Amino acid sequence: MKALDRQVSIYKNVYDKIGKTICLRDFLLSDLHKSEIEVVRRTADKQQRNKLKKELPLVTISGVFKPTRKAENLVAHTGLICIDIDKQDNLHISNYNNLKEQIAGLKEVLFCATSASGQGLYCIIPIMYPSKHIEHFRALEQDWLTYGIVIDKNCKDITRMRGYSYDATPYINEEAIMYSKIRKPKQVIYSEMNQDNTSKVEKIAQELYSKGINIAENYDDWFLIGRALAHELGESGRRYFHALSSLSTKYNVSECDKKFDLCKRTHTSSLGSFFILAKAHGVSLNI
Repeated sequence: MKALDRQVSIYKNVYDKIGKTICLRDFLLSDLHKSEIEVVRRTADKQQRNKLKKELPLVTISGVFKPTRKAENLVAHTGLICIDIDKQDNLHISNYNNLKEQIAGLKEVLFCATSASGQGLYCIIPIMYPSKHIEHFRALEQDWLTYGIVIDKNCKDITRMRGYSYDATPYINEEAIMYSKIRKPKQVIYSEMNQDNTSKVEKIAQELYSKGINIAENYDDWFLIGRALAHELGESGRRYFHALSSLSTKYNVSECDKKFDLCKRTHTSSLGSFFILAKAHGVSLNI
């Protein structure tokens, strides 16, 4: 049986508690609710758009659940995981049609299509070890971040529902290979170095700020700084992120907060990267 022909649970709308089963392919390629999707995509108001989407049918890509959609009620895992690429998490991406073409180059992607709002993509990936669903997600999260793509962290939920969408030209690769990487949750160990790290960051940040040296003008550098501060300092790194970001003419308080919140979920950089970047601009720990 091909992966897209596996059975999944389907629900009438977000309020439906008891699902039925459907062939995944039939759901993904149906045009039954195409007109509703067109209305969603013409609706400018986000709250109204979300309200409309809640009335559309949904499926659980990763399995069949009975009687209700709970992890403990998993009847059978499909061996698939669905990841979302949302616009709000990827403001640096401007052309999602081009992105879909680029994603087509990844051998592990089985299916890729436009989201209901038309402002993002979702991809379905076959995984080698269904019992390690979350570990596979963590590895995917890391891999895709190296591609410059942030995937929705909520996709790690095995019971997560994928709402109906319509895409006239979805990418389908029936020969997709199973994704085999897994990544265990990072073990957090208390370290006496935390206070020392804060002092180091304080010293560097003060020097950069006092001299008006902007090291966060480039998006990639800005994102790297945020991840490093969030990873090493946690919430206390937010004030330094704001201080350094404020040196840019593009600084926006609200957007800066949102980005730091995102950085806290994507722990992939160390303070070493921040120190190297600062040193490249003439400021180091030897000041």
